[in-house]
Amino acid sequence: QSRRAKAAPPTPSAVVARVAARPVLRAARHAPMASFAPPGEPTPSMRDGYSASEEKKKRRQTSWYISECGLALKLPKLPVLTAQHYFQKFYQAESFKAHDRFHVAMACLFLAAKVEESPARLGKLVATCGAVRHPKAPPLDQQSEAFAATKHEVLVKERALLYAIGFDVSGAFTWFLPGPLFSP
Repeated sequence: QSRRAKAAPPTPSAVVARVAARPVLRAARHAPMASFAPPGEPTPSMRDGYSASEEKKKRRQTSWYISECGLALKLPKLPVLTAQHYFQKFYQAESFKAHDRFHVAMACLFLAAKVEESPARLGKLVATCGAVRHPKAPPLDQQSEAFAATKHEVLVKERALLYAIGFDVSGAFTWFLPGPLFSP
């Protein structure tokens, strides 16, 4: 019977060196990011027949919608700003004609809330965003098929959003956060 000699545990500096030597795994390597329209080039929406002013108006209106939904959900500002950032990035790669902007906006809020650690329940998000979009209409019954279909559509758009931004959910507004807690 041979016994293996136990190796001494690695030193912290050896662990750091081994981790630093690893190649960085990025999801974009597995799912390539959609190509964004370079400045001055037409966006996918423009190629589908929207004018620049129409696209700008839709972007502005939907950014306002995201803000209002964030306020109604009582989310902090950071997830709302991140959701607006995701929305703008999504429509740099995709067309307004191909994706309903309100479902994409809900998906952006849902994803941003998770990324910025202020998660919102999907059912509450769909109900609240529906109430913001149609304030005079009666709220959707949460047991209805339409409600379930909207929840499913938001999840589908969340996946499309992740593919469009190349799974790069790193904090878009890290510069927005306060500096170090302690000064050297």
